[in-house]
Amino acid sequence: LEGMGIIYDKNGNKYILSGSEDRQAKLWSLDTGKVLWSKRYGFDVTVAASGDGRRGVIRTEKDPVIVDFNF
Repeated sequence: LEGMGIIYDKNGNKYILSGSEDRQAKLWSLDTGKVLWSKRYGFDVTVAASGDGRRGVIRTEKDPVIVDFNF
């Protein structure tokens, strides 16, 4: 695991954003444990949540990427 962050939707529901050495970032439902979103990058990824918890911050060996999950 190369980082984890808690993402909130507008109703306060929680999701987990994870990054791993297999170059994938995933968004997991905290309620069901299912993957709701995933993306493979060309480099290892490290993830975190933005300060407001509404966006994921994904860092690769290139530039950081901000992901807005539009909840």
